[in-house]
Amino acid sequence: MLRKLERLIKYLISFFIMRQKQDIYNNEQLLQSSSPQRRREILSILEQYCKTNPWPAIYASMPVTTGIRFYDVLEKYGVKDPSKLKKGVFYSEIFRPNIEEGIEFGRKLSEGLGKSVIVPSKFEPENKWSQDEFMYLWYNIIEKIVGKEYMKSGWEYSNGGAKELVRGSQINYHIEKGILRRNPVSIYNADGYNISTKNGIIMVQNAIISLNKRGFKPDTLERQLDILDSLPLSNCSKSMNN
Repeated sequence: MLRKLERLIKYLISFFIMRQKQDIYNNEQLLQSSSPQRRREILSILEQYCKTNPWPAIYASMPVTTGIRFYDVLEKYGVKDPSKLKKGVFYSEIFRPNIEEGIEFGRKLSEGLGKSVIVPSKFEPENKWSQDEFMYLWYNIIEKIVGKEYMKSGWEYSNGGAKELVRGSQINYHIEKGILRRNPVSIYNADGYNISTKNGIIMVQNAIISLNKRGFKPDTLERQLDILDSLPLSNCSKSMNN
């Protein structure tokens, strides 16, 4: 209980500092190593997404560079660091299959809902982007135009998936506290069932426990769990199904 209270206090302090800077989630730090040209490129693409996907846009979250496949492949080759994989293995056995499955997930989701869906795995920048640059784009899209997030099965093992669920949960919490003025983000699993903050915590916790047993230390997932765990559940755990 004390540890959770400490997390909440730290979270609120950092949040209000960022709010004073007019960047309440501190997204700008993700671009601190980006060139001015790259910044302009990202902002231009963000503007295009906002114009072609008016609120409330639907966002499909899926693993791209991590996820359960990432850990399975590392285990298969007896390594813990992806840089230790043989040349071509990361692309052929992790990245490409994740991209293909993500595109298919988005296609089926779009067909089922009868609406267009933002599918991150379909986006290919002309030049190589860093992971932080991608997250800057997706974070801002979620904050500005997304009304519904659909999480592909296994999202809790994905660094990006966990971050995207956390950002949706943060938005909902800050709306309820009157800090943000916008409609909430409804968060669903692949079958269309609501994922509450409480359920998100349980799923990420179980993923971390499972990976720990396999000898992995998923630091990014642990950091996202800390953020989720700092959000009071009394209101933000309620279902937001429409």
